[in-house]
Amino acid sequence: MKTAFLAFSTIASLCLVSCIGTGRVNDAVEEMKLKAVEVENVDKADSSLDGKVIFATADAKANKALTDEAYGISANALRLVRIVEYYQYVEKSSTSSSKNDQGQAQSVTTYTYEPEWSSSKVSSDFFHDDAYKGKNTVKVDIERQSVIAEDATFGAYALSKDVLENLPANEDIAPVRAPEGAQIADGKIYYGNPASPEVGDVRVSFVAAPVGKITVLALLKDKKLCDYTAQNGLTLSFAKAGKVSISDVVSTVDIIEMSANDAVSSIGKAITKELKL
Repeated sequence: MKTAFLAFSTIASLCLVSCIGTGRVNDAVEEMKLKAVEVENVDKADSSLDGKVIFATADAKANKALTDEAYGISANALRLVRIVEYYQYVEKSSTSSSKNDQGQAQSVTTYTYEPEWSSSKVSSDFFHDDAYKGKNTVKVDIERQSVIAEDATFGAYALSKDVLENLPANEDIAPVRAPEGAQIADGKIYYGNPASPEVGDVRVSFVAAPVGKITVLALLKDKKLCDYTAQNGLTLSFAKAGKVSISDVVSTVDIIEMSANDAVSSIGKAITKELKL
């Protein structure tokens, strides 16, 4: 009974916590921007900036190429990402309202199921239509992967993993060979027929954030750019390719993702606390 109530209360509070999370993230971002010191040139280390939030644009470099050894992928990049997608049935619903013979309002929800490429496995165990329950399968189990340059530099400073994880990877990297049982099509590796995918098929693609000019908003500590911890406890840093303004270095997508992560973290802590009682 406690578990069922906990699940219900958790779902019911998700939206509220997410809204609160958005406010927390916005507060942390504004705090960080207000404290930021714009640095025109980072070619020489400045000890007076240690412990401060800096905003700067410079060439980011890495001495070693990043590799995904499982697929033979290599790139001169700051970040290399393996993207995994699954061809799965996805449940969608639509609700219509009408009146019955007694003039009372009633609603009818219709569920439809179409296979599509998904960035995560979709559990079909709780589909409303019994005909589709348990239909989703996966041919191969492959993990998403993000490889970060460990020796990345930004002028005279080092770039931490936390900062580089926030740098968007948008450059497609084409695979040159496919593992046994897979094939290459449209710059991706398919476990299945790319022209006529079936539920359970998997496809893998690769993107990178190349070395070059980037803009960073982060805390400088001991000659290394890293996450800043705001007064409300949130840790954050931002990085974008090219030269962008301080207002553009933080995107709407960044805010949404951080708010969602903050909400999930808050709920996870609440569940752990309840289960210990």
